[in-house]
Amino acid sequence: MQHSTGDQQLVKRLKDGDSAAMPELQAHYGGRVFQLALRYMKNREDAEEVTQDVLLRVFQKIDAFRGDAALSSW
Repeated sequence: MQHSTGDQQLVKRLKDGDSAAMPELQAHYGGRVFQLALRYMKNREDAEEVTQDVLLRVFQKIDAFRGDAALSSW
């Protein structure tokens, strides 16, 4: 499956431990994660906390991402 070059570069930067990639991860995926969290949490503050937790976990566990699917599906 072909994935966007931007996502591939972002994943590489995250895997390389580039902390400057974290704001890019937030900008690209934060809104989607937040909207999903808000549907479950029904509370903006909790959804914001969940969003930050999810994005931090992606940053911490990015080495487990194989790239078989889009980063957004992981």
